[in-house]
Amino acid sequence: SKHFDCEIQFDIFHQTARDANKLVDEFEDFLTMYTGEIKRGGIQEFVFLEQLEDDHDFRWRENYYVRSLVYFARIQKITPIPIYTVDQITIDPSILALKAKLEI
Repeated sequence: SKHFDCEIQFDIFHQTARDANKLVDEFEDFLTMYTGEIKRGGIQEFVFLEQLEDDHDFRWRENYYVRSLVYFARIQKITPIPIYTVDQITIDPSILALKAKLEI
């Protein structure tokens, strides 16, 4: 199957540095809690790489503290198979005969 290697950057904003740091902790807890779900969605690997230097951003007439987290993700291309396709699969009788010979 195909896969794609990516770096994903999450930027976390808040009006205070303390609360921005708190959001980073909560975000990391969220990712830890839902790693299984993330992987079932097609992400084979999801690894923290680095936290970039703290930054400030001025948006909407407000000053925000920014925390940027960078992760590596290996994303697997998943091709869904519709149920009706699975219903159409037939077994070659020669395979059943071979299976019978192998069973002792």
